[in-house]
Amino acid sequence: MDEDLYQRALTWRGVKEPCATCCGSGVRSYVNTATWRGGIGGSAVTTDVCDTCWGSGDKHNPWTDLRAMERDRAARVTREAADLFAQRLGVWIESARPGLLELAEELDRLAGGRKSRLDHFRGAAVTLAKILREMVVAADDEHRREAP
Repeated sequence: MDEDLYQRALTWRGVKEPCATCCGSGVRSYVNTATWRGGIGGSAVTTDVCDTCWGSGDKHNPWTDLRAMERDRAARVTREAADLFAQRLGVWIESARPGLLELAEELDRLAGGRKSRLDHFRGAAVTLAKILREMVVAADDEHRREAP
């Protein structure tokens, strides 16, 4: 690569010290289609935003951490779902906590019961139990944040 062209590109992008992962470009190649999101991905090298500098290209000036933003969004959606669920029950989520945890245990029991149950039933029961527990945890976290 032409060093002069590379330096001009870094200057044009405002990069003072290039990110070691993407060499200042702000993008990188990932080994599969899951990219920085992780999880299951297809078997193809895929270019996406660099998860070290988050697209800035600068080692000391990263842009918004998209992984953290996704995590915060998921937590916010869970809290909102818990609030809506409690509203539909006509109670405060904190007062429903013991019942929700008991219901989650019962769903786990149902999911592990007779083998004649449809796979979709077991999957739905396990998933619903997990969601109920996540809503209780989200409500607990919210309650701790609001406490003086």
